[in-house]
Amino acid sequence: MLQGTYINNIHCLRIVDLLKETEAGSKNMFGRSQRMKDWCEILKLHEKDGVYLAEVAQILMRNVNYEVTALKKQIVKCKQIQKDMGNKIKSELLSLVKHLPAEFDRITTATRDLKEPVNLYEMFIEFTLKKF
Repeated sequence: MLQGTYINNIHCLRIVDLLKETEAGSKNMFGRSQRMKDWCEILKLHEKDGVYLAEVAQILMRNVNYEVTALKKQIVKCKQIQKDMGNKIKSELLSLVKHLPAEFDRITTATRDLKEPVNLYEMFIEFTLKKF
C-alpha cells in the first residue's frame, strides 16, 4: 500500500481501517495504540479544511482521463473478439455439417453387418421369454 512516495487520504483511511483490526488488542492507558493515534492525527490533518477533497478530485480526473478511456478501448476490443469467435464457431459448425452425409453412410454400412447378430439376439429373447 505504501509503495509510492505520495500517500493520500484514501490510503490513510485504509491504514486506519487495517489498524482497527490489527491493533485492537494493543492499547495504551489512553485507549489507543500510538500507531493508531498517529494515523488518526494524519487523517484529521488531511480532512482539515477539506484538503482531501483536492486529492480526491485529482484522482477522479485521472480516472476519467485515463482509466475510463482505456476501459472503453478494452470493451471495444473484447466485443470484436466476441464477434470474431461467434463467426468462427458458426463457420466451424457449418463445415462439420458438410461431413454429416458421409458419416451417416459409414454408419449405415457398418450396421448392415450387424443384421445377423441382431437376428440371433431376437431369437434368443423369444426363446427365453417362451420358457417363463
